[in-house]
Amino acid sequence: MKILAFIFTLLLSFTVLAKKPVLLLGVPHWPPYTIVEDDFIGGLDIDLFSVLSERLGYDLTLVSCPWKRCLRMIELGEIDVVSSMLKNAEREQFIDFVTPYYYQSNKVFYVLRTENIKLKRYDDLAKLLIGTTMGHSNDERFDKDESLNKVAMANEASLVDMLLKQRIDTFVSEERFADSVIVAKNLQKKVKKAEFMFAGAQGFLGVSKKTKHADLHNQLCQQVKSMLADGSLDSLFHQAATSVPRNYLSLERK
Repeated sequence: MKILAFIFTLLLSFTVLAKKPVLLLGVPHWPPYTIVEDDFIGGLDIDLFSVLSERLGYDLTLVSCPWKRCLRMIELGEIDVVSSMLKNAEREQFIDFVTPYYYQSNKVFYVLRTENIKLKRYDDLAKLLIGTTMGHSNDERFDKDESLNKVAMANEASLVDMLLKQRIDTFVSEERFADSVIVAKNLQKKVKKAEFMFAGAQGFLGVSKKTKHADLHNQLCQQVKSMLADGSLDSLFHQAATSVPRNYLSLERK
């Protein structure tokens, strides 16, 4: 009986040891990086985390949440990690950002083609009503500039609608994402990009300071650095981009 009890205990120990820890990834709708539509969840960042979780030995669980809710959840430790984040001092209070950043993308201003709006430099913003997205960082000077007339909306689709109805003069958004919304709505002939933009916004992975996985931040830093160095991250994004629905391809700058 003692031998059987020992064997049972040993098997139970192996079962516990074999069980993978669960990695909770917050997933807002942010094409082409994360796409949440009906029963479908995918995108460039989902493909990336499929690779990362496998390499690091985690079971990946996707948690669909609006962007502001994702931020609140990562602050509370209800999710472990969020992707496609801009780094700022406020977020660094509750998020450990994975370095280096894993992609770079512009923050672009969009205007109606029918309107004669000249937006070539920062000072041109002073006379415009500018749409922004709630909870999103754009540029430190711009975000802190209280002299500008800014109105925050829940998402890019709302901003596009406001622009079409001429309730705002322009809106600013991450280039790849806003392009996907405009192309999906077939608005390329109505909406264009202004000359002025904030170049090279950096996209980071962010780990909750309250995550249960003590070494997760260091693990992700090592993996991202390695994947950038050997080209596997660029290769993964290229492969993923070819599988993204055509609605999420980019809008040409004209």
